[in-house]
Amino acid sequence: MYKIISFLIFFIFSFAIEIDTTVEKNLAKNDIVTRLMLVNYYFDKNITKSKIYNEEVLKLDKNNKIAKNNQEKIKLKEELLKITGNNIDKYYQNLYFNNKYEDIKKLEKYLTVIHSDYPKLITARIYLWDGKYKKVHQILAMVEDKTTLDYVELSGYESFYNGRYKRAKNDFSVLYNATGKLEYAYRLIDSLIYLGEIDKASKFLNSLLKLYPNNKKLLEYEKKIKEKEENRVKILTQKYEKSQKFSDLQPLLYFLINNHQKKKAYKLLEEYIKKHPEDKEAKYWYATYLSWDGDNKKALKILENIVTDHDYKTKLLMAKIYSWNGEYEKSINYINDIIVNCNNKEIVLNAKELKGLIYFWQQNYELAKPILEDVLKYKNSQDAKEAIMVINGNLKPLIAKYKKLYRKDITNLDYILRIAQYSEKIGDIDTAIEFYEKYIKLNPENLNIVHRLAQLYLNKKDYYKAFSLYEYWAYTKGDVKSLYELAKNYYYSGYSKSALNVINDILKIKKYKPALELKAKILRYSPKFTQNNDSKTVADIFAEKNSKLLEIANRLYFNGFYADAAKYYKEYLLSNPNDAEVRERYAYALEFSEEYKYASGEFFLVTWYKKDCNILYHYGYNLEKSGKRKLAKQIYKDALNYAIKPAPKFIVDFVNRWKKGWESQKIDKYKQFYDDKYKKNKIWTIRKQAIFDKVKFISLYFADISLIKEEKKDGYTFYKVRFWQQYATDKKIDKGYKTLTLKCKDKKCVIVKEYWEKGKYLPQDYQCSKNVNLRLKNIDKMPASGVNGGIIKEDGTIIVKKKLN
Repeated sequence: MYKIISFLIFFIFSFAIEIDTTVEKNLAKNDIVTRLMLVNYYFDKNITKSKIYNEEVLKLDKNNKIAKNNQEKIKLKEELLKITGNNIDKYYQNLYFNNKYEDIKKLEKYLTVIHSDYPKLITARIYLWDGKYKKVHQILAMVEDKTTLDYVELSGYESFYNGRYKRAKNDFSVLYNATGKLEYAYRLIDSLIYLGEIDKASKFLNSLLKLYPNNKKLLEYEKKIKEKEENRVKILTQKYEKSQKFSDLQPLLYFLINNHQKKKAYKLLEEYIKKHPEDKEAKYWYATYLSWDGDNKKALKILENIVTDHDYKTKLLMAKIYSWNGEYEKSINYINDIIVNCNNKEIVLNAKELKGLIYFWQQNYELAKPILEDVLKYKNSQDAKEAIMVINGNLKPLIAKYKKLYRKDITNLDYILRIAQYSEKIGDIDTAIEFYEKYIKLNPENLNIVHRLAQLYLNKKDYYKAFSLYEYWAYTKGDVKSLYELAKNYYYSGYSKSALNVINDILKIKKYKPALELKAKILRYSPKFTQNNDSKTVADIFAEKNSKLLEIANRLYFNGFYADAAKYYKEYLLSNPNDAEVRERYAYALEFSEEYKYASGEFFLVTWYKKDCNILYHYGYNLEKSGKRKLAKQIYKDALNYAIKPAPKFIVDFVNRWKKGWESQKIDKYKQFYDDKYKKNKIWTIRKQAIFDKVKFISLYFADISLIKEEKKDGYTFYKVRFWQQYATDKKIDKGYKTLTLKCKDKKCVIVKEYWEKGKYLPQDYQCSKNVNLRLKNIDKMPASGVNGGIIKEDGTIIVKKKLN
């Protein structure tokens, strides 16, 4: 019975449930359980009421353990309130800001009866400064919200100084990822060193040194870790020299390879193999190491000398190496042998996975998909899962995943490359270029990526960047085929002189027939090429030309010469296809020139960059005017999904309350507006707390709070809201558009998703939905012969123009 009562009291106390007033009115004379609940309910709200109910319990049961314990707590709380008044947090705050730390320590005995975490955290911080870490640990155990920046920081330092390095490692990892402060990075490195995780410490340190190469503290850690590594090598070497066993050599090899001492590792392994030529396991692992290091030729040579008919483990490694070399047929021959003849289920499963991945790399998705799906029934393979997602075109979650990982490790080449490649696949060329650029800054030796980036810039007609990269790629490779590709691209882009210069370099290497043929072609068709553009770069020529085209086009457009403007816009867009603003103006120029068919095509392209009600309305309008009524209807209906209208009052009120909570810079106030997925996310909470702590003030301005979308799901109504937001602190100002997704029930809402994008303020047009509905209402009333002669009036009637004789 005692345990049940304790649980009920804890439940009430922990979750601060509001008790119906009828509970007190209908309270039975002998109801001890409810009275004990009321004691805890009123403990922080009304200590006098809490005391009254506790005394009633003791009258009913003078030996009640819970009531006796409450009696002591109530006494302490009454004493505390006499000292602090009703606002306990403010009292502590005044003491803290006035450096009255000893006074705060004197109040320590009252911490058990304080519900707020603030007094506990500042008391713990004072004891941390005093070096009393066990005391800090005891106080932190009382803290309820363990997601705040203050708590995690105190927990990290307390754990570190009390020698609990595993907990310290976790806390400082969260702190560093949330704030980026080097102070936390230093403690994280220390924790890893004390835990003996030298490899992890070294890897983390190397990532920091790329960002801060001259940081004295980091260079000291580099020296310290090197000493630790040398000591570890010494211990492992002594153990191996004593036993001369391969099982003792392996840990030493792993350590040396992971710490950039491959030459030393390979030398030791080669010496062991000379002494033990019969040890196939050592040779197998040597081949494995070599393949990891990219020396596939040497690895295969070793494996070919040791492989036997039934050695499927070695055959699988050979299949992998052949696949990495792009020799897929040889790889699949070994794989098929394994699948048919091997009895080891794990090796067979790995072989099947490799086969599926080979088909995937060859873009033979029809064969790859069933194999990889079958593998996933028996094995949780990330490679297979990712391949299936790519096959299904589900690339956005993968991009989001790798961007999240990238933010934690911005020097990880694998993350950067995957973001670039997947972005390119979905047509997000700008992001692909951005991350390919990041990749070659960290790894300029990867000429394949330099080549791919050059091709992307060439497709965008950014010739200056394209040919800078192309030249680096071709001349670094130095073979005639690469140089010939550069020459061809120069020629087909209109730069015959540059092409000839490259051809001359090719012919110095050898008389390469395709280069000679291209040279003859250039001289035949462009005999005076050397007199043109001698002193100007590619970028200069195109910048001048494009600037002039755009200037003429804009003058014609804004003076009402739409047909003429369209011609110049078209020419400009040939070399600047991604200029979304000009393409939109070109689409309007075509519409105003009554070139509806071509205008609809251009508005379709505009929707790639900008999808709003107005653009879709004009896209549908031009389709309708071109006679494509069925498609126009679909586009009009789609436009209504993007049509905005002023948000309902309860949503506007919610957004404004959220604004005040944000401006208060108090994490508890701010968090209450968010869904549990945010509230319970430790890193999100700490990041927000860190931002609040960094700035003196936050000021927000919102305009045009508009409703974009509304839908019902699982008993809730979800609202998508967009508005202009100006965010200002003492350190920066950001202006742009905020989009919130709200989950609401009975007009009570929480934020489940938010997105901000930089942009200029544009007053909202709430008329678009009216215009779209008018077109939809009358589209089927137009004459069958076409709509060019029909005018829709505001009342929906149609006037059909008669042709003049």
